[in-house]
Amino acid sequence: MSQKLVKQLADAGLSSLQAVLEHLGILTFSCLGKLNGEELQELSQRLRAVGFGPGHTCTLRQLCSAASEEESDLEKDSATSVTKLLSTKLQSALRCSGLVQIQMVLAQCGVRSCNCLANLAPEELQEVRAALNAAGFKESRIQAFTDLQNDIARACQHKSTGTPEVVENELAISASSHSAEERPGKFRRLATPRSWCDEKTEQLLALLRNFRGRELSDTLEEELRIALTTGVMPEDEKAREPETPTRPERRPVTSVKGDGEQRLTRHRIEKTLSHSKAIQADIVKYRDKVSGKLVEARVPTAVLALLKLRASCSGKPVSDQKLARMAVDVMEEHAFDPVRAVASLSPSSLLCPTGALRVLGSGFIGIVFLEEETGEVVKVMLDDFAQKEYELCRVFAQAQLAPAPLSLNGPCSVPGGDLYCIRMEPITQTLHGLLCAKTWRGLRHGLAPPEETNAARIGSAVVAALQSMHDKGLVHGDLHLHNIGMKDAHSKQPIVQLIDFGRSASKAAVTGPCGDAFRAGHEYDVCRFIRELCSAFDELQRDFEDVVQECQKELRELKRSKETEAPETDWQLHHARQLAGLQAFLEEEPKGLENAELAFNTVLAAVWYYVTVKLDMVADGPISVKNRRLRQACKRRESATYKIYFKSDLFWGDCS
Repeated sequence: MSQKLVKQLADAGLSSLQAVLEHLGILTFSCLGKLNGEELQELSQRLRAVGFGPGHTCTLRQLCSAASEEESDLEKDSATSVTKLLSTKLQSALRCSGLVQIQMVLAQCGVRSCNCLANLAPEELQEVRAALNAAGFKESRIQAFTDLQNDIARACQHKSTGTPEVVENELAISASSHSAEERPGKFRRLATPRSWCDEKTEQLLALLRNFRGRELSDTLEEELRIALTTGVMPEDEKAREPETPTRPERRPVTSVKGDGEQRLTRHRIEKTLSHSKAIQADIVKYRDKVSGKLVEARVPTAVLALLKLRASCSGKPVSDQKLARMAVDVMEEHAFDPVRAVASLSPSSLLCPTGALRVLGSGFIGIVFLEEETGEVVKVMLDDFAQKEYELCRVFAQAQLAPAPLSLNGPCSVPGGDLYCIRMEPITQTLHGLLCAKTWRGLRHGLAPPEETNAARIGSAVVAALQSMHDKGLVHGDLHLHNIGMKDAHSKQPIVQLIDFGRSASKAAVTGPCGDAFRAGHEYDVCRFIRELCSAFDELQRDFEDVVQECQKELRELKRSKETEAPETDWQLHHARQLAGLQAFLEEEPKGLENAELAFNTVLAAVWYYVTVKLDMVADGPISVKNRRLRQACKRRESATYKIYFKSDLFWGDCS
């Protein structure tokens, strides 16, 4: 931010606004005066959203009016870098080589100076190259970065040994590793000798001293000073004049501010938000640095998931409190803008979609995004099993049991292992979401399970999927309600589509006899599904009881307040409406739980009939999700088959 704008803000008592103005790209006093009415209104809304009061916005509007009337000196009102990511010497070297756009990637990799870049080990340099490749840069740019690293390393070595530099290493750019299109900083010969004044001579020599971070020898500097002043070229060297570097092609996602620092454009932010139906958030706890107490904060789920994945890629475990502290710092740094906070974590370098704010699931080694702009599901994982999972997904898709995978990207080498990205078609609804569906009932969500006839069709579709898996020699290995997608769930012929094949296997992919392992794997799938079905109903019942207790408590408080107030007040009428809504909700919600239990039992009955025919299991008691003996029988069979399947060659793919 320019010194003039800092001084004006301090005089107006608005020094606390500096960080927000920097994030919004307002770096000079003249820029503040050029804001139109719409932009000024947007700026005021941003300030109010982050906690500033109306007095701050009023004072800022007066300052904008004063800036628009004043003719400022543009030379004194120049902005500096918002954040000093790289050293001045390294920024100059990147600018001369036409590699300004890679500054953010280098900063995220921790390469912030020429000395650090020169001392990179070969494996560390390869890691930086992989990060540039993952960020979308061409191979020619990566090769140009490698050449720049070699030049800087040689310069540092010569400087440490005291060897004088030769003229070719100081002034010329190697043409063997760069094409004419990729060398925006090339040099051309002078058409005729020309003389320079002392001021221009010193400026050019200063530029040459900082060129690519090297130092000119005393002899060479004296020869160049004589040549530039007199116009007489040395016999051994031809003086060359640098052309104005061509401006690097700007990416549509970002714009450049400060010393090459990149930020999201307003158009890109609006485009991302227009495709986002909702931005998920999680409540995290972190320890405040000042008070030392645990504080709660609401942070976007995408920010937490990306930070967790970055920690996994670095190979260093991070505690939940530290992860929460990092997430809060990222949000504060970007003025609590979720789109810019996600973009600042460089998701493209981790093979994650840049505009995806919706997280379908996250763990320590992977994230599943929904890219709402394209409608695709993107699964990023730090696992060598990704290639096999992609192949199994294709096998299940050919059997009409899974959505078709679109592509497999990777591997991207990181310290924690190899990073892969699988793109696939989305699943509109899962079996868990269908059986535990809720709808609005007054001011609360009430249970809205499928009807008995529809539940019977869903159970038949699940049985058909199990039979198809058995006939085609497929084992899922992780069959629970969240991994079972439903297509056309409310039609007469719903279709089951499975997801998440990290523990799956195909009998056709092995050559040896694996009949016992396949039979055990199929029994494991069926018994696991039955147990998960019963557990899902238990969780639904616990949530129902918690909601009922909360409503009853609120109802008692409303009744007590009703007795102490006059009946003719508006507040009392509002309480009467709340009482009526709570009473109606408490009367109708138990019926919703009964319907949900009926839907669960209907699906269980269809699957249990398949179990009795295929697995020769007999139920002890009624076919119900509350039957504990049925659960125990499935648990015993599941434990027995687990050891057989997950220790077999069918799962590990080494049958001989």
